[in-house]
Amino acid sequence: MLFFWRSLWEGAFLMPLIVPVDDQGQLVPCDVTEEKQGLYKCSYTPHRSGSHRIEVSYDGSEAVGSPYISEAFDVTKVHLVNRHRLVVGKEATVEVDASRAGRGNIDVNVTTTGRRVPSSVARSPSQTGVYSVTFFPEIQGPHDIQVLFNGIPVQGSPFRVNVLDPGRVTAFGSGIQSVPINRQAHFTVDPNGEHRGTVTATINAPSGRRVPCTIAPTYDGTYAIQYLPTEVGQHRIDVNFSDHPISGSPFYCNVYDVSKVTVSKLPGVGYEGREIRFQVDTGHAGMGTVDVEVTCEGNRIPHYMSSREAPRLYNVGFMPEDVGVHKITITFNQEPVPGSPFFVDVRDSGHPRAPPRRSRTFSLGEKHNDARAMVVKPVVSKPIVETVDVGVGSLNIRTLQAQVITEEEFTKLKKIIVGAKGGKAKATASGEGLYRCFQNTPAQFIVETTDGKSDRLDVKINGPNTIAKHKIQQDGSRFYVSFTPVEVGIFDIYVGYDGTEIDGSPFHPVVVNPSKVQLLGELRRLLDKKGRILLFIRETCFILLDTAEAGPGKVKASVQGPSRQTPVQVGQENGGKQRISFVPEEEGKHLIEILFSDAHIPSSPIYGLAKKRTSALPVDHTKVVVWGEGLRKAQVARTAEFTLDGSQAGKGSYLLNITWSGKKINGAPFKVSVTKPIDSARVVFSGLKWGFGGQALRATVDIRKAGRGGKLAARCLGPSKPARVDLTDNFNGTFLLCLHPVEKGKHKLEIKYDGSYIPGSPFIVNIVGYPDPAKVKAFGPGLSNGVLGRFVGEFVCETVEAGPGQLKVRVHGPKGAFNVQMTPTGPKGRTVIVRYDPTEPGEYAIDVKWSEIHVPGSPFRIILVDSEEELQDLELEARAASNPSIRRSQSGDSIALDADLEEEVPEKASPILTANEWPRMRYVGRAIRRSTSERLLQRPTRTRKFSFKKAFSKPKM
Repeated sequence: MLFFWRSLWEGAFLMPLIVPVDDQGQLVPCDVTEEKQGLYKCSYTPHRSGSHRIEVSYDGSEAVGSPYISEAFDVTKVHLVNRHRLVVGKEATVEVDASRAGRGNIDVNVTTTGRRVPSSVARSPSQTGVYSVTFFPEIQGPHDIQVLFNGIPVQGSPFRVNVLDPGRVTAFGSGIQSVPINRQAHFTVDPNGEHRGTVTATINAPSGRRVPCTIAPTYDGTYAIQYLPTEVGQHRIDVNFSDHPISGSPFYCNVYDVSKVTVSKLPGVGYEGREIRFQVDTGHAGMGTVDVEVTCEGNRIPHYMSSREAPRLYNVGFMPEDVGVHKITITFNQEPVPGSPFFVDVRDSGHPRAPPRRSRTFSLGEKHNDARAMVVKPVVSKPIVETVDVGVGSLNIRTLQAQVITEEEFTKLKKIIVGAKGGKAKATASGEGLYRCFQNTPAQFIVETTDGKSDRLDVKINGPNTIAKHKIQQDGSRFYVSFTPVEVGIFDIYVGYDGTEIDGSPFHPVVVNPSKVQLLGELRRLLDKKGRILLFIRETCFILLDTAEAGPGKVKASVQGPSRQTPVQVGQENGGKQRISFVPEEEGKHLIEILFSDAHIPSSPIYGLAKKRTSALPVDHTKVVVWGEGLRKAQVARTAEFTLDGSQAGKGSYLLNITWSGKKINGAPFKVSVTKPIDSARVVFSGLKWGFGGQALRATVDIRKAGRGGKLAARCLGPSKPARVDLTDNFNGTFLLCLHPVEKGKHKLEIKYDGSYIPGSPFIVNIVGYPDPAKVKAFGPGLSNGVLGRFVGEFVCETVEAGPGQLKVRVHGPKGAFNVQMTPTGPKGRTVIVRYDPTEPGEYAIDVKWSEIHVPGSPFRIILVDSEEELQDLELEARAASNPSIRRSQSGDSIALDADLEEEVPEKASPILTANEWPRMRYVGRAIRRSTSERLLQRPTRTRKFSFKKAFSKPKM
């Protein structure tokens, strides 16, 4: 029912008031009631939405302003359509269909977790009455969309849509890294609590062939994906969650075939002091790492390996210094190649030979080879022994029993060669520093030369990211090279002499740092009162290590029980993690030693106590033990503590009774809730790998499986200064982490929960560059005023010199924002063509941002008009606003104008314009009026300029 009132002047009540209402050709009944003299109330009920024509007449004459047009609308005809699955971090768009609801305005509010999400509404250019609602979801979870039509909530509002976060979904396992051919490969996809979507995977072989795979859910909520690779090469693996790529997708898995590795030119027999060379060809085996180890009687023999001749063709050589069988072990991606291990019988070269004079490294308890040299005269001296601190223990060096033969007992003396080496090399290198080093610890190797000329020696030591400084000290023909590596990884040591690299160069020592191996998880919750790990017989104990920051070393572990060694397994996990597992087999004390590159990690050794797990204890309140300072005394305004131990009293509930003057206080006894201990090892981080400088990076930290109550903390250290890190509680067990880097380079992101690092922390985030919005150039007709009918809404954004970043363009017109099309072109897509299609005249604002910062000239403001005449008026106003030579003065009907015009003015122009001449000069009057000049773009116009100064009188119309 709609009402309106009509008042009539006094004395005009001779005839009744007639008010017919027309609904598109059909009359709608209208009741007319006289409220008081001269005031009538008219009411009618529209039956459908749309325009209604109301004609009001009285005494046979139509009222002033009649007919009136009234718009009827129906909010029940407004619907929310196209509610597709929305994704965090991507622009979300839903449509509101009000095409059958009549005319009106749409208002939309988007909220989540009680907070408002910025949104915009744009009218569809192709469908009348259809609106696009656009917003940018930043967190996962349900979002409520409240829709108002003409200020009235539509039916079903607020509408709930679910926003997914595929970035939380992670994948891990060997199946996305490196796998052998013709073996079942597998990896795991963990939704991390995101269970409203579906997991799909597509695997493509190097030939483009689709590799079938199976996806099966597991008991713990993850998905196991298996496939069988049959081609050598890089396989692309696309993993989607609800049709959106998960974190890290696409993955690239290297498939190799170790059976295609060939070893050639390896002799079966060699001779002492003569170099043995052979080749390892992996050209048809795929990508991988070749490892060679040469040993003789348990001692490692130095060797070199280079691939200068051809890619993936390795030349390997070593110098046998002892007679005996040499064992050569060759692996490809840690798998033995066909025929490995190989054996070479090294024989005597024909001359008696003593071990060359060189330094040797021995392990405790190792027996040295028997000497094969004769001592002609006794030598009395003390052995020079250098020991390296490897822990608490004792060192005992003794000589083995030997038979001494004097010179007189010989029947014949034979000349021997001591320390002679074959070959024509002018320099050789040796020493532990060529093979293994420790971070921040001095390392050394020796270069032996034939002439001892220091100006011919050239040494370069390069790390993964740094150049190591070195010092050279000369002692005759021997040079001692020392350096201190400041990072972990594989180094390259180039040694040249007399302009030529020596044999074995470049050397590749492995630099590690065992002190950076971290024990993951809350180890202290497994400790008893004496600080020992509590173990149980025939139950597997797991210890998780993070070796990502320690370098490319190997983890070794041993567990010594009361009477024997306990078998230990060490397995590789995803993300630089390794898992140690063992099963105690006997009761008593256990010593757990963990070594990384043969050196103890900081927490090693660990002491454990193994017990049998007993059945449930009987309930016995006498076994409850209470102790602590808080039982005896307390201080005002300070916390008093005591401990209650019911571990030996059986099952029971924790009740707290408080009495005052011997009587229980109200509410006693209180039931105390005992929660599970917090385990930071179960915190899940969605991960950050790289980003742009000056741009906020977002990720999610999930603590739901780790236990509530702990404190989450994060900090980030940049190359020269810390970066700001914000943590926002989503109130659902997850936190939004926002990192604000301000410089490029590697950033170290540390995340702790309850005081302990979460798995993978600290993380390395590489900031690849810093955007420069000032270098973005925007130009084109779409940034200038124009006539709507022939306006070209197109312009170009040139970002070639702007550095890394993201281009965002938003256009706001008279009715709000609407769609913008961006098409990258040119090299690397750095030139972007932007197009928008305005449909109404008015003022438009165009925001052009590079990495959330306005480019020069942005926001651009333009005005679109209906005719060329109006465009000329705008240009003249803009010129008048920007040209100080245009002045005006007015006295009565006379206007003085001093301006530059675009057309020629006759010299004998009449100062007084007639009524016929005035319309041709009407733009002059408009140029003088400044009613709309404040909103015009002030831009210069290239024209021919004619100056004149005339006085004329405005004719009376």
